[in-house]
Amino acid sequence: MNKKNNIKFPLITVLICTYNKFDYLKGSIDSVLQQEYPCLELIVADDASKDFPKTQIEEYINNNKNENISNFTVYSNSKNLGTVKNLNNGAKRALGKYIIFMAGDDEFYDSAVLERVVCEAERRNCGLLITMRLVSDESLRPLYFLPHSKSVKRILRFNNNLQQYEAFVSSMDYNMASGSVFCLRRNIFENMGRYDEKYHLWEDGPFLEKYLWKYKLEFAYDIISVRYRTGGVSDYNVINPLLKKDEGVYRITDRIKHIDEVSRCTKTYIRMSNLADEKKMVDFIKLGITHPICLLNKMIYRIRLAIYKRIDEKMISGELQKYASNKIHVPAPW
Repeated sequence: MNKKNNIKFPLITVLICTYNKFDYLKGSIDSVLQQEYPCLELIVADDASKDFPKTQIEEYINNNKNENISNFTVYSNSKNLGTVKNLNNGAKRALGKYIIFMAGDDEFYDSAVLERVVCEAERRNCGLLITMRLVSDESLRPLYFLPHSKSVKRILRFNNNLQQYEAFVSSMDYNMASGSVFCLRRNIFENMGRYDEKYHLWEDGPFLEKYLWKYKLEFAYDIISVRYRTGGVSDYNVINPLLKKDEGVYRITDRIKHIDEVSRCTKTYIRMSNLADEKKMVDFIKLGITHPICLLNKMIYRIRLAIYKRIDEKMISGELQKYASNKIHVPAPW
């Protein structure tokens, strides 16, 4: 526990996960080292990359860290474990009250983010606080928000965890949360068994399904916490066989785990989502014909998302993009 202006701040852990690509890792680490939060632990967990520059990273952190970095750890696994196990192993080393996960190509939005996020999590005494992510291209030029700015009002209308759960598993508001913007209380994460290791690359979706069945998410969408780079392993424009396999496991296990306990509409949405993901379009159409209102709602939702994305793009193309482009310097790779 640390104090700043007579306010108590718990130790928090930032866990950066890496594998093979280090073009943007220095920027991710810089965004941690520049934080104003007074009590930080930094862990860089590499998943057995071929040329992981461990010594260079340790020297760089040592030479650039401030007093607020209470300790740091940089290590590489002896063999490749996959994203889920790598994150779990890194979390086992964490000492902070909260864990914040970061991909090695993302960056915190500004130097005040962690202080704002943790103060909000402490004020609400919550297990998992979700903030806003600014989706950017590889040069960190801003593209749009997730969730889209116009989706926020709808998401905030959910009164309890079961309403949030049904919206998430039905894929009607799947952008409400992402592992890139988790501020997660460590003891709750440990009590829930951490991320599910039957998955190889996909950690956050299955965890959210499990979490939402028990607990309500807290949202602080007024905080833009992360500049989220496209093109990574979770980018749906990039076909990754291991991620597709994880999605297949999710469809037949966690997505339908509580299907007999949800509303009739949610059951139909889940079945529609599974058929669409499996590209069984004939069966999808048959189900839609027997449930026309659900099909119409699905179509309206997809149209609404496309419109909301365009609204974000127009909004960001103005002052925010100008501001971001003036503020951002992309550091050289290792």
